[in-house]
Parts: sequence; structure tokens; C-alpha cells
Amino acid sequence: RAGQADDILTRAHMRPARVAMLWSQANDHWDQASSFRDKRAAFLGLSHEYFQPELITEDQVANGALAHYDACYVLEPFVAAGVQARIGEWVKAGGLLWACADALTRNEYNEPCDALAEVCRLQRTFADGNTAAAASTNPPVMSPVAGEATFRPHSVVTNGMPLAVQAPEARIRARYGDGRPAWLECRAAKGRVVYLAHRVGLTYSGKRIRSYPVVWADTGRAPLTVPLLEARIDRELVLSDPLILATPLSTEAGTVVVLYNMQPTARRNLVVT
Repeated sequence: RAGQADDILTRAHMRPARVAMLWSQANDHWDQASSFRDKRAAFLGLSHEYFQPELITEDQVANGALAHYDACYVLEPFVAAGVQARIGEWVKAGGLLWACADALTRNEYNEPCDALAEVCRLQRTFADGNTAAAASTNPPVMSPVAGEATFRPHSVVTNGMPLAVQAPEARIRARYGDGRPAWLECRAAKGRVVYLAHRVGLTYSGKRIRSYPVVWADTGRAPLTVPLLEARIDRELVLSDPLILATPLSTEAGTVVVLYNMQPTARRNLVVT
């Protein structure tokens, strides 16, 4: 009933998620624009399949917050060295770290600091600004490696993309048209690292069929969500139709699920599980 729902919503809290997304103060200081739109688009892509991540700060990671999560998404290039170390410890203890492009390559003083190299020996080589800008005019196409992944081949956004990636023990799940690894996965003690060499959020949002009303395609969403599905990360709430944001808000009196349809047409026979 509407009155009961209002009573719950006035005191309700969002329910805890099993997936985190880092929001770095160091990145805001040095280059906020480097990953802001990518984080926003990646957040939407995850939410479209009901993995709505919680934003956590560097201070929270330093204080042990990752213990509450099964997976963490890091899209920020600048992350404090101590926080990178804590992320590495969490991964080795069994966490799933997802990172892309130039994430985790600089510390809070804008000095080289690469958690992926330390955690799973993943080495990235970056070009200077002029070379990177030239590469962006001819975006590469990512295609799945046979037997490793299933998704529609698509062009990708080149912001922050390394010229080369090497990981001697990595599983390569997709490549660019020139043969370079695009999607790599590495074991790290008890945990796992998923690395995409391009900005996946911006790539996903760039595949919209039109901007208003927004018509979302599923192209480019697989690299965001497949690692979580394969790891069987818990989704407390799942809808029969994607692209409907669903936020459960709870008190001791009950739960209200707020739905927001992100498709331009009405949805029928929706099932909430």
C-alpha cells in the first residue's frame, strides 16, 4: 500500500552490495576527468544486470572495507600506494579485482606505482600523449578468443589504453584486431584479477543506439558483468528484463523496491526475483 511504502522509505537504507567500485581522492586531485565518465558508465552497465556497486573511498579501503565485498572495480589511474597495497592483499586473500586501461598506475604523488604488476606480474607499456591521441582516431575492434568468451565484436574507446600488455600466466579471453591482448585474467594466490586494456564503461555507453530517449544495446556489457556471473557473485535482486534499475530499500518494517525503466517502451509481465 502507498502509505506503508512511504513509511518505509522515510527511514529506509540501501541494502549492502557484494560489489564495490573505488572512488579515489588522489585521482580527483590529479586528473578527475581521466575516469569520471568511465566510472559513471561502468556503474550503469553493472546496474543494468543487477550488480549495483557501492562506491568506496581510499580511506575506507585503508580501514579494511574490502572485507565486506567479493569484487572491486578500479578505474582510477591515481590511487594511494598504501591503498594499492591493501587492494593487493585483499585479492590474494580471495577477492576479485576488475581493472581497465591505465587504472592503478600512479600513486597519490603522481609517481609510478602499479598494483597489477605486483599482484599478478601484468606489465603495461604506455605511449606519450601524442601517440595516444593519434591512436584514438582509429579505434581497434575487440573480438572474443574462441572458447574463452562470447560477445559481439565491437570497437572500443582508446582513452588510457596501453600500447602493449604482457602477462606470462594470464588467460587471454579477447584480442584486438591487431592481435594484442584485450581481456586478460590472472590468478593471484586465492584471488583473481580481470583486466581490460580499454575503458569499458565509455565503450558501453558509446554503443547507445540513440541518446534521447536512450536505447541501450548490450554490446560491450559482457566484459563488465561476465566475471561476476562466472564467480557467482550474489545478486539479492534480479529482474526478468535488463535495463530496469531496481533499488531495494529496507527497514525492520519491510522493504520497498524502487524500479526505474531505462528503456523507451513500457515493459510487460515483469518478474522480480
